[in-house]
Amino acid sequence: MAANPNDHSAGLNIPRVFHHPKDVFLQGYPQDLNVIVDFPADSIESVILFLRVDNAPGFLEIPLDFKRERYNYRFIPKNTPADSIEYYFIVNLIDSSIHAAPLDESDQLTPVKRVFIDPQLYYKNRHLFK
Repeated sequence: MAANPNDHSAGLNIPRVFHHPKDVFLQGYPQDLNVIVDFPADSIESVILFLRVDNAPGFLEIPLDFKRERYNYRFIPKNTPADSIEYYFIVNLIDSSIHAAPLDESDQLTPVKRVFIDPQLYYKNRHLFK
């Protein structure tokens, strides 16, 4: 069995690229899209967010900078109006290896897909969104 490229602890499958998406994205509110990368800084060539709004034909490639212990992109709906968002992260290392997040149970790249929800509707019916 081949070694899992995200496995860096003996016998444990701990991701080296980690993203935990919010369950709810509210219309009109900025969304911070964060990814945590567990590689030495001098081994990272780039960290890129691939972002698509609504049903655009392709993804935008957005290079990310390291800030406050993570890589972050703030999606501001006022600048890019959208009804939905889809995204994933790619980490390119100097040794030419590539890592990604989020991954499913089979280690396949699975982009996050979220529809923006009206804040009034959400707070009025919050129990339906759990």
